[in-house]
Amino acid sequence: MTLNDYGTQYRSWLNQRTTAEQDPQTAARTGRKWWYAHPRVRRAWRRLERLAKQGQLFAYLTTPDGKPRPTPAERTTNPVEAVNSQVRDRLRHHRGATPDHQAAIAEWTLHTYTQAPATPAVILADWNAQGRPKRTRTPKPKTNKPASTNQHPAGWGTTPTPEEGLWARKGWAGRTS
Repeated sequence: MTLNDYGTQYRSWLNQRTTAEQDPQTAARTGRKWWYAHPRVRRAWRRLERLAKQGQLFAYLTTPDGKPRPTPAERTTNPVEAVNSQVRDRLRHHRGATPDHQAAIAEWTLHTYTQAPATPAVILADWNAQGRPKRTRTPKPKTNKPASTNQHPAGWGTTPTPEEGLWARKGWAGRTS
């Protein structure tokens, strides 16, 4: 049923009035001689009617040139929330990233949902052309310093000693006899 059909079918019901003789208490309180019997429904219908005349109601069903959209609009926001949750998840996994890096993570995640995603080379060219912080496709070269697993002074070893209390003991609760 269209909005116009609703207004035509229920016009007499929407225009029903209550008079002061029918409800003297409300008339005394408000000072009116009559009022609409269904004010909230009437107000809602009038708002919808006004928005439809202005072309603002159900505007998502047509393209900007007035033609019907080829695919129906989604009835829920679930598909959008699914994408948003992926962005939030990736940002959560990279909590220590700088704001610029977080923006890059969010953009990359959103880019993976596009219909024809561009190659990383094209993305980097656009990224650099837009004046954003420089990004490279290759990792930075590693330094030639040997990786040290222990950061102890030179005289210290890594072997446990009895003084540290790491050896097995005899007896109960540390008693030897």
